[in-house]
Amino acid sequence: MEGHLEHPGLHLDLCVNSHHDKTFIAHQYSRHPFHICKPLYVDTRPAGMATVYLQSSAGGIFSSDHLKARVQANPYSQIHLTSQSSTVVHRMSDSSAEIALSVRVGEGAFFEYLPDPLILFPESNLTSRLKLELDDSSTAILSDAFLMYDPYHRGECFTRFTNETTVCNADGQLLCLDRTSVSGQEFVKRALGIMGTKAAAGTFYYLRMSADSERLCDLLGQVAHSTENLYVGISALPNNAGVWARIIASEVSDLRQAITRLWEAAREDVTGEKPSKRKK
Repeated sequence: MEGHLEHPGLHLDLCVNSHHDKTFIAHQYSRHPFHICKPLYVDTRPAGMATVYLQSSAGGIFSSDHLKARVQANPYSQIHLTSQSSTVVHRMSDSSAEIALSVRVGEGAFFEYLPDPLILFPESNLTSRLKLELDDSSTAILSDAFLMYDPYHRGECFTRFTNETTVCNADGQLLCLDRTSVSGQEFVKRALGIMGTKAAAGTFYYLRMSADSERLCDLLGQVAHSTENLYVGISALPNNAGVWARIIASEVSDLRQAITRLWEAAREDVTGEKPSKRKK
């Protein structure tokens, strides 16, 4: 737990341990706007997996927010981390906001991070960064998603959204990096090769260096072929880090459903059983 007693610039610091196959919060620190809820145990397999909801008292992300969070899943812990609901990114005239999450997944640990989609309001300008450090024997399942929202139907759009996911091994060597940056004007043009006629986008990662990437692609591909009203592209990640899927959909409900199905398939591959539903 060294390094978790001080919180330089952090708004959230969470560390989980495992004892007798049950994961518990070993250390926590949070300040506005974050709040960490008590762990819930909702799965039959793994029965000791802790489900933790990250709540916010702020009502979304606002202009000039610079939010930093850190999570450590210690060896053999199992944690499902999610948000209370979708996060609204508010109007930011001539300004911007940033949110950064760093995660360390220890030996044999199983980490899931599946937040609800970001909702980009007109003139919002957000940079979101996730950096994950993965042990060779650990597993991580991640997703991110966003959609544009024009509440008054004036044809307004967000300014820019930049999303960056970096995955490194335990020695800090880069395994893969994905960076997306799109302006609202590019988004609403519905240009071929960017969004076309679709309105919501997301990414799903199944990171498991000990598994065969080709098999994992086939696994997620079977799920993708059963989906409708969206496009799903699946490929292996470099350095045998695992697989990922990019999803674009006409409706956010379709996007949510696709991510849920991919998550269920990946979880069943890890544990032999699909996850229980999380109440939101």
